[in-house]
Amino acid sequence: MKRYCLVSGLCLCLFMGIFSCIPEAPEHKTEKDASAIVLDEDSDIIWRNFSLGCVSFDDKAPHSKGSRILRFMLEDTDGVACKWGGNGEVAISCSTRHIEGLFKDDDDATKVYFEIRGVLLHELTHVYQQEPQGIGSYGTNREFRAFIEGMADAVRIANGGFHRGAYRPTGGSYMDGYLHAGYFFVWLRDYKDPEFLRKLNRSALEVVPWSFDGAVKYALGSEYHIDELWREYQRVMEEEK
Repeated sequence: MKRYCLVSGLCLCLFMGIFSCIPEAPEHKTEKDASAIVLDEDSDIIWRNFSLGCVSFDDKAPHSKGSRILRFMLEDTDGVACKWGGNGEVAISCSTRHIEGLFKDDDDATKVYFEIRGVLLHELTHVYQQEPQGIGSYGTNREFRAFIEGMADAVRIANGGFHRGAYRPTGGSYMDGYLHAGYFFVWLRDYKDPEFLRKLNRSALEVVPWSFDGAVKYALGSEYHIDELWREYQRVMEEEK
């Protein structure tokens, strides 16, 4: 499997972490285009947003998470992106095939920048977000997985990582995670509590064993129920069509 890295010797402070890239064989046209786009502005946009602007991940809390070394690579592989690692060293890879597909119809390089920024918002959320306690793991529990991926897409949505309203699904369930849960979480922030995303993240430490219903009660109050909120959200989505 081929791996490509964005730039040699880039080091940017991210909370208490460092984003570093190590040079590898540059042989893919898209890799060069993406490098120029991301590096021109990511210190101003990506890192500024990863105080997450409207989303605080309680970086001063005793159980705050982060990374000492963060590597971003471009890989010649299927899929979109993934994050792996731990114990202070994390890597994020983005598929060059996915990026190349953005040039399919035209050579608008801003598409690549916009997409990589969105991918980083999602994947970097995985570096800093809390994980539910007492309910198994990402691979064994659907609710765990829906929270993790829903929160990552919520952060991307909340910080302009998708074009306004794009890809917003209707129907389904918050248990589907990703965009289903992400847009739902952002709606709860917009219409129930502006601190909802921060509180939802914090609930993973405070609500044990964790559940969506326990989390919304922690964040919004004991009178709220996750399924009732989801039905209300679906009604609003239908009315806005």
